[in-house]
Amino acid sequence: MTYGAGSPAALATARYRERRGVKQAQIQVTPEDMAALDAYAAALGLPRATMMRRCIARCMIADGYDPKTGKPAEGRAEDHEGDAPAP
Repeated sequence: MTYGAGSPAALATARYRERRGVKQAQIQVTPEDMAALDAYAAALGLPRATMMRRCIARCMIADGYDPKTGKPAEGRAEDHEGDAPAP
């Protein structure tokens, strides 16, 4: 199955995203980082996308934000911008 623009697979993906309100974010990583992400996802027994969503949610919670809304969690109204250590 091909995934070029206008292909049946691309159209099905577009319909799926539209029905469910799904958005796609793209990040650029090195091949080494991608291999590490894949190894971590495999160790957890999860698809990479699921692992990434869970990791992002854990980071947001650790920084005091609600992962569903992106707003400071109740009782954590102070600004946490820049608190996360650089990789």
